[in-house]
Amino acid sequence: MNDDFIFVPFNALPSEKGDPKAFLTSPEVEQERQWIRDNIIGKDNKDLIASEAAMKKLRELGSDLNINAFAINWKDENGNLNKDLEEANYLMKRVVDKLSITTANTDPTQISMFLTSTRFEPEDYGECALHFMERMGLDKCEQGLFVIRNVVMSPFPTEMNFIDNLMTGLKDVIKKEVDVCRERNRRGKRFVKFLVQGTPSGLTTDVFLVLQTSFHSATLRQQLIFSAKLDKDLTAFYKSLTENSEAKIVMLESVEPLDIETVDDDIRDKGPVGVQVKIYAKDDGYVPTSPLN
Repeated sequence: MNDDFIFVPFNALPSEKGDPKAFLTSPEVEQERQWIRDNIIGKDNKDLIASEAAMKKLRELGSDLNINAFAINWKDENGNLNKDLEEANYLMKRVVDKLSITTANTDPTQISMFLTSTRFEPEDYGECALHFMERMGLDKCEQGLFVIRNVVMSPFPTEMNFIDNLMTGLKDVIKKEVDVCRERNRRGKRFVKFLVQGTPSGLTTDVFLVLQTSFHSATLRQQLIFSAKLDKDLTAFYKSLTENSEAKIVMLESVEPLDIETVDDDIRDKGPVGVQVKIYAKDDGYVPTSPLN
């Protein structure tokens, strides 16, 4: 564990004792992890073989396989662990894409280590997948969990500081992708766009605004439809855009970044609010800024 992410092996530590939350909270688990850091990590083969305690612990940690399965979850700037499965999957997918050949133009010599992946689907893995989610600090749900795999290709992985070098490169990649996850989940102000629907008449200047959602922005991962009143100039221009074709797509965009969740709360609590917007038809360009209620 560190300040940016946690690394969760599929094989549970003996000190977890079947409790899925122990990996994150148990002092016994932390003590065992520290013992592994002090007595196994960074040691070469001859030192490990010479240590009866280290060999006993290695046997307890699971079968000696050349395929390792693990998962990663990220923390925000305050050290809070992400609880959303999709956001954990997003991080792991980005890490695997960086450390695998994804296109014909990928230069394999520029990849420090290679990773593959699989998915633990609920219908196939059942309680096993849910248990793994809890060990990662995620809220359990009936969706597929992205799981990373690596394959040991050398019988001498502890020689010449090989594992430490691999882990340093892997941590650097993960850290960069954690920064991406933090930014896309940071709440606050964003430029927002709406699809404009409705036809203002002589009796009303009301239209409906359908929020253009984005899964890459925390405040825009929602469906919102507002009723809005256009001012005189915006109404006239909107009519000019749609008079020849009601099928034309008309967009409205905020001039300044908005915290759309705050705007929504203000409307619910206080009634209409005014914002500065641009309105335009697709491919027709912007028009001058106008107020909107």
